[in-house]
Amino acid sequence: MNKYGKTSVKIEYLLKGKLKCGYCGLSMNAENGTARNGERKYYYKCWGRKHGTKCHKEAIQKDLLERIVLDEITNQLNDKNNVNVIVQGLMALQMKLNKENNALNNLLQTKRQVDTALQNIMNAIENGIFSNTTNKRLHDLEEQQANLEKEILIKKSKTAVVLSEKEIREFYEQALRLEPQMLINYLVKEILVYDDEIVIKYNTPTTISPDESQGFSFYHKTLKFAYKVRQRRDMKKFEIKIEIRV
Repeated sequence: MNKYGKTSVKIEYLLKGKLKCGYCGLSMNAENGTARNGERKYYYKCWGRKHGTKCHKEAIQKDLLERIVLDEITNQLNDKNNVNVIVQGLMALQMKLNKENNALNNLLQTKRQVDTALQNIMNAIENGIFSNTTNKRLHDLEEQQANLEKEILIKKSKTAVVLSEKEIREFYEQALRLEPQMLINYLVKEILVYDDEIVIKYNTPTTISPDESQGFSFYHKTLKFAYKVRQRRDMKKFEIKIEIRV
């Protein structure tokens, strides 16, 4: 009940927190309003357009967008060919990251050699052996050690636990067993919304999610819609392209 004694119906926005405007990159938030006939309208609207950033993104009906997203996700996850493409793509990405691990091991081995050489130089200096040659060698090794430490930190940030093909497949099969809100929270990383295109980006079970350079697109489709315009006899038609990425 609200303060006027009327029953309030809580409206769930399934895609809240997942939507970004494809044009300005800002979030698309839950909105509602009342039509001239008193009917309540629910939609998602670009935060930038609402707050005067000159973004031209049109608001989109809540029910329409949610239906499109849920239908396309469930349809493609029920297609074994699509799931196979995801699994094989992520397995290939893990192999690439494994090469990064091999490079890390090589860097660690080189650093151990540099550390040992530095210690030998320091021992020599402590024993009174010091010259322009030892001084130059000392500075060269210190510089090499600093550079190696930076490279090792970068490589360590890219290391990942390797999952089996079965584990990756189970992650996406699990999504189909979830209720709509849980499915969205579990599977969807973000959704870019344009006036004529929707790009859905999935989460992955791997410990490192693909960035834009590593990720891949595996599903494309064009949807056609028609609806009756008030006070007109003809139907308005439009198309929306769907892309799903990992």
